[in-house]
Amino acid sequence: KSVSTLPLKRTYYFGEEEAAPDGEPGNTSSLLMASYDDALALTFWEGLRDGDDYPLTPTKWTTFSGDALWHQQAATVAMVNAAQAQVAALHQWDPEFVPAPYAAAFRDWRDDPFGGATHAWRVGVSSDDVMSAIIQPDPSTPLYVVGEAYSRQQGWVEGAFETAETMLQRVFSLPPPPWA
Repeated sequence: KSVSTLPLKRTYYFGEEEAAPDGEPGNTSSLLMASYDDALALTFWEGLRDGDDYPLTPTKWTTFSGDALWHQQAATVAMVNAAQAQVAALHQWDPEFVPAPYAAAFRDWRDDPFGGATHAWRVGVSSDDVMSAIIQPDPSTPLYVVGEAYSRQQGWVEGAFETAETMLQRVFSLPPPPWA
């Protein structure tokens, strides 16, 4: 299957814990957000929801005792297998090269209590003007609005980052981060 037709819409790799500032030496735990989907890609993952939950494997640095969220959002074995196969295909790796995760979770935002709401710009509205004004709707009040709803990337966490970064630069005169 070509990489362009894989249900992985967005994939994010976060570094190993030991590489973080004040990271613990030897802690190679890291996070891969293997799928951040919308629209048609959701039907692929929805078909893999039923089945056995992927088992949690505590490590020296991670425990899952009492952490109900991991159990409420558990990915299935089928989801993990599909994600691993797609990550291997994306990078043209041998599937054996992709290590097994010590935990896996998923969230379908259409499920209760979220309900999968959506929003869009009204026809004729200057979204740039609204995005600029909403950062601080009343200049005499120290109230700031950030979030994906008032960004160029509505529905995605990147939109929330975009508006937060705009607010930090405008209100607090912070320079853009080095990675921007």
